Amino acid sequence: MTGTLTSTSGLSLEEIETQRNFYQSHAPGCLAEFKVRPADLSGHRFDGHGEILNSYWSVACTCGSNGFKIHGYNAINPDNPDAVPVFVSPIELEFAECGRVSLLFDTDSHGYDPVACGDSFTIHGLRWKGAMRTKHLCNHNNCQGGSFSVFTRFEYPGDLFCDDRDDFRGREMDLFTWFTLVGYCRACRTRSTVVEFECA
Repeated sequence: MTGTLTSTSGLSLEEIETQRNFYQSHAPGCLAEFKVRPADLSGHRFDGHGEILNSYWSVACTCGSNGFKIHGYNAINPDNPDAVPVFVSPIELEFAECGRVSLLFDTDSHGYDPVACGDSFTIHGLRWKGAMRTKHLCNHNNCQGGSFSVFTRFEYPGDLFCDDRDDFRGREMDLFTWFTLVGYCRACRTRSTVVEFECA
């Protein structure tokens, strides 16, 4: 994890633990279409704002399958001189066993900016000229595998339980400021970050 302790620096250890327990027992609404359970992603390196409040979830289909194809959009930012496509939302999961496709994450709908501010400033596959829907393939040693077990990580600021945030009471789990999608490739058996988004 990069960065330094920011908005959690004024909290007591008890307050931090209370919030941590809340987030690890309340999955964000973007996971409502899936069966989820808390995940152990210790040892995985994450980017973010440096907050210590995070929740981690393993994702499965309601049919019980946990093998997915990951769909998103390749978009090229013209301001990037390398013109390398980036994988952007909306991110959908296609279930290997039942074939159902469900939305996992959309930067226009999920996270702090869309929920608290009604806006998003992230490149979006349905709004970005020339973006093409595509399937994520494992890039570890040119594996090119396309079936993954899926894990999610959500990072939270420490001030969501302050008295002046009563308008979001009960919805704190949806006000994450960073989202990370982690995939475990079933072909080469490696775990890597598929995509991540700053949400505030």
